[in-house]
Amino acid sequence: MPVTADLSEVIKDAPRNCWIALNDDQTQVVGYGDTPDAAIDAAIRNGVENTVLLWCPDEWIPAVY
Repeated sequence: MPVTADLSEVIKDAPRNCWIALNDDQTQVVGYGDTPDAAIDAAIRNGVENTVLLWCPDEWIPAVY
């Protein structure tokens, strides 16, 4: 599924230092937790079963590998 939103806008107010779950079109944070499983469980409790997982560090920094 194509990305339909500016991801930086979607996650700018997301919790930090945890896993976040985004809905499948990556337009909304639907759950978060200390582990991937916790983020998925939170998303399911919010009615979303297909998620995209992302680690949110304390600070976003550019990186090139």
